[in-house]
Amino acid sequence: MSPAAVALALRARPDHPLADARGRVPVTVRLAPGEDARSLGLLEVAPGIGASWVETGALEAFLEQHPGRRPWVSPPLRLLTDVSAARWTHAGAAHARGRTGQGVVVGVLDTGLDLTHPDLRTADGKTRVAWLLDLSSPPLGLHPELEAAFGCTAQSAAPCRVLSGQDIDARTASGDELPGDTVGHGTHVSSIAAGNGGKDRKYVGVAPDATLVVARVTRGSASESVTDADLLNAVRFVFDRADALGLPAALNVSLGGDYGPHDGTSPLEEGLAAFVGPSRPGRALVVAAGNSGGLLTDREGVTYGVHTETRTVAGAITRAVLTPPVAVASLRGAAYVWVTFQPGDDVKVGVEVNGTNVLGPYPPGGQGASEEDIGVHPYLAVLNGVVADNSPLSPRTNGAVVIADGTFQPGDRIAITLEGSGTAQLWVQGTGGADISSTSGGVLFRNPLKQGTVAVPATHPGLLAVGCTLNRLSWPTLSGPTIQIEQLGSLTDPPGDTVCYFSGAGPNALGVLKPEIASPGAFVAAAMSRDARPDQNPSSMFSSSSGCGGVEDCMVVDAQHGIASGTSMSAPQVTGAVALLLEQKPTLTQPEIVALLQAGARRFEGLVPVESQGGPGALDVDASLELLAP
Repeated sequence: MSPAAVALALRARPDHPLADARGRVPVTVRLAPGEDARSLGLLEVAPGIGASWVETGALEAFLEQHPGRRPWVSPPLRLLTDVSAARWTHAGAAHARGRTGQGVVVGVLDTGLDLTHPDLRTADGKTRVAWLLDLSSPPLGLHPELEAAFGCTAQSAAPCRVLSGQDIDARTASGDELPGDTVGHGTHVSSIAAGNGGKDRKYVGVAPDATLVVARVTRGSASESVTDADLLNAVRFVFDRADALGLPAALNVSLGGDYGPHDGTSPLEEGLAAFVGPSRPGRALVVAAGNSGGLLTDREGVTYGVHTETRTVAGAITRAVLTPPVAVASLRGAAYVWVTFQPGDDVKVGVEVNGTNVLGPYPPGGQGASEEDIGVHPYLAVLNGVVADNSPLSPRTNGAVVIADGTFQPGDRIAITLEGSGTAQLWVQGTGGADISSTSGGVLFRNPLKQGTVAVPATHPGLLAVGCTLNRLSWPTLSGPTIQIEQLGSLTDPPGDTVCYFSGAGPNALGVLKPEIASPGAFVAAAMSRDARPDQNPSSMFSSSSGCGGVEDCMVVDAQHGIASGTSMSAPQVTGAVALLLEQKPTLTQPEIVALLQAGARRFEGLVPVESQGGPGALDVDASLELLAP
């Protein structure tokens, strides 16, 4: 196998860092215009994008069978979790004028749904979910044509299950097992966008009368990661079912990652954008901007983050340093780095480990990998500007890929060396112990930047990226005490509507303004899945007591609702708002919707420490509706 394929992490190994539980790696490839994916043994997961779930031992054969395809393999996407209707988004005023999302599909691609939650059922106890795609369960055969169309029964794809609203009600009545949501993320997100508040109408979402079409895109009971192929296939499912229902659709994606060119040219970004646009009336796709804007600072005052930028000049060596920010015995994982250069830049790329040159430097078109047995330090690979059959780099992107996979020792400094003339933008995403969400703190860049941290796929110019604002600083808890947050990032007692310190900041790699808008995402109360209650799942998203003064279950406000934070919570506020706009005018296109939201956006009432994190303003759905002629 060529070094380029190795750099793609397409290595046959039993513990492949990107393999699923079946030992398969999801691979996406671009299709030629009019090409039939099925004739190639692929599943068309988006317009112009095919996918296959390939056994690790068959990866090289897959490349040989599909020459010229430039297969794309990447670390999985992550969940972006880190009063609002009445106080900040003005959704209450929109409801008063009769806009509640009636006749519009709200699509949610997430960790699943608590189908028994009263906020997601009608007054007579029926489900509000019209269709459900469950990637965590094998097919039941209730809808064989749909299950075949979405790859549930294909050998080259992965098992999945399709249920209609009638199936869900029938299984509820008979006591048969229903898909659940042990993580709780999908239930929370769905109710922010479209929850009706149940009998008490306590926590009402932005579009409480919308029809739900849901896809569980995580595989496994406690999985919090999603592959590009699964996400694209689920988007296809939601829009397909909305078309079958004859309804416009607003689709929410509270998922993202840091690996990729950040310029809209990855297959994931292109695939998502192909579902919406000027020629796709009645469709909108809303994406969380991500939580990578936060920077970590150690005791010596050194900062760490997922993104850095640097300028290199002829005759000098510039280094972008990766290191574990937390001192641990050792950590094992993989760090995937994407480097984007400007058009015309001429930069060599190499790797040093603790001051010793290990790889390169390789000029544009060059590539290389370290030996598998380099000792206690990770395996390394570099792919610089190689546009080939087995390379993820596109002719439209001047960039490089660097991979470090293996064991990282305390204090390890992996320096990506840059020689020549140009400007480099670098992003890192880890898996295993190298992931920023791991207890080790992951592997991050020293001296990072907030700007340029909007997550993929929100970086595509045609997708609607949503940043985060502070919703509240206090809330009552089921256990009794009222929680009062006094610190948010570096801010003490910040006012409401302050832009969240962790919210991904723009622009994208091309300089396109991101995010398109911001909405409440920090400390949002919404539906809590019964399977994610701390007494049922101690590792659920509502189990943390950190930052709450040691109050047990401080994120639980009552038996059915919990508090969560992140741009994951911001995006569904906007998705619900888009549903209200589509209710008023079902033929709106994505560009028209973005223009309406930005024209109606209001100024932030709180603080905006970094302007590029907030976009042009905060969501005001009532003002946007006012601008839209009935």
